[in-house]
Amino acid sequence: MSISEAMLNTGLIALLAVGGFTLAKAALKAWRNSHAQTPIDRRLSVWAWWVEVATTMPRCTYYFGPFDSQTEAQTAQSDYVQDLEQEGAQDIKAQVKWCKPQKLTVCATLGAEAAMPMAT
Repeated sequence: MSISEAMLNTGLIALLAVGGFTLAKAALKAWRNSHAQTPIDRRLSVWAWWVEVATTMPRCTYYFGPFDSQTEAQTAQSDYVQDLEQEGAQDIKAQVKWCKPQKLTVCATLGAEAAMPMAT
C-alpha cells in the first residue's frame, strides 16, 4: 500500500465518522479522479479548480478536486451537494474556487477543530 493510499484510508475512516458513507464515497471518487487525471507533482505544486462545500451541521468545509477546468468543477458540484443533503447536512453552501487547499476536510463539530490532510 502506498503512502497516498494509506492516507486515503485514514481520511475515509474520518469521513465515515463525521459525514457518513455517501460523503466518504464522494471523497473516494474525487480522489480517484484527481489521481487518474492529474500528475501528483502538478496537483500539489500549483493551484487548481476545486469545489468548496461548507455546511453548518456538521460544521465543516470540504474540498473536492482538483479539476482541470472551472466547467468541470461546476458540473461535479451538484453531486457533492446532493450527497451532503442525503446525509442530512444543513445550510449547504457550495462554490467553485481557484485555490490550493491545505486540507480536504476541516470540521469543528466535535468541540475541537479536526482536519483531514490531503492524500498525496
